[in-house]
Amino acid sequence: EYGLLLNDQNILNELNKFRRNFTEKKVILDVFATLQTYNGGQLEQALKQFSSIEFKSDSTTSAAVILKYNYVNSLLLLEKGEFDESLAIAKKYLPLVQKNYPVSHPISADYHKLICRIYYEKSDYGAAREFIEKSIYGMDRLLEKGHPLKAESYYEYSRLLSALESYDQSYTSLDTAINITQQYREEEGIFLARCYNQKGILFFHKNQMDSAVTYLQKAWKILDRKLPNKQHIYLAKVFNDLGKVNQYQEIVQKSIRDYLRSL
Repeated sequence: EYGLLLNDQNILNELNKFRRNFTEKKVILDVFATLQTYNGGQLEQALKQFSSIEFKSDSTTSAAVILKYNYVNSLLLLEKGEFDESLAIAKKYLPLVQKNYPVSHPISADYHKLICRIYYEKSDYGAAREFIEKSIYGMDRLLEKGHPLKAESYYEYSRLLSALESYDQSYTSLDTAINITQQYREEEGIFLARCYNQKGILFFHKNQMDSAVTYLQKAWKILDRKLPNKQHIYLAKVFNDLGKVNQYQEIVQKSIRDYLRSL
C-alpha cells in the first residue's frame, strides 16, 4: 500500500533512484510530479503533465494510487472551472476512500477538502459545510492539536464561514490554519499567502481597512515571489481584493490600478 508513500517527498525521491521497476512506480512518480508543478503555481504545465500519464487500473491496483490519480484529475478539473465533472469524479471515488482510510488520513482529508471546495465554487454552501465539518471533526478526534494536516481544512472552513457571513468564526478558523502553517513550514509559501489574502478580506468585512491592506499586500509579495506565472488566478484575486478595498475607501486611482492588474 502506498498511502504514506504518496505523501512523503523524501520517500518518493528515493523511489525515483530505485533502479527496479514495478507496475505502479511510473504512475506514482508522474502523479507526484504533476502535484509539485500545480503547487508551484504552474497550472497549464500541470495539465499537460497529467494528460500524458498513462494509467489503467485493475483489481490488483493499489487503492492509494487509484485515489491519488483521480484526486489530481478532479483537482485540475476544478481549477479549469469544470465543477460538475470535478465533483462527479471526487464523489465516485469517495466510497473507496471511506472503505480504506480514516478521516484523519491525508488521502481522506484531500477528498473531503476537495469536495468542499467544489461545492463552495458552486455556491452550495450547505453541502460544502457538511463535508468540511466532517473532515475537521474526524481530524480533531484522531489527531493531536496543531497537526499540520489540519491547516488546509481550517482554511477552507474559514472561506466557507466568510461566505455565510459568520466573520468571527471565520477569523478563528483562519488563525488556526495560519498558526499551524507557521509552526510546521519554515518559509512563507503559496498556502500562507492565500491565508493572508483571506485574512485581508475578513478585515475588509470587519471594516478594518488598514489591516485589510496590510494582509493583502503581504499576500501579494509572497505570491509575486513564488509564482512564475504573473497572470496566476491567486495573484488576480489579491489585486481584485485590493481594488475592492481601495474602491470602498474612494481611493480611485489605486482602485483602478489594482482592478487592471487583476485582469
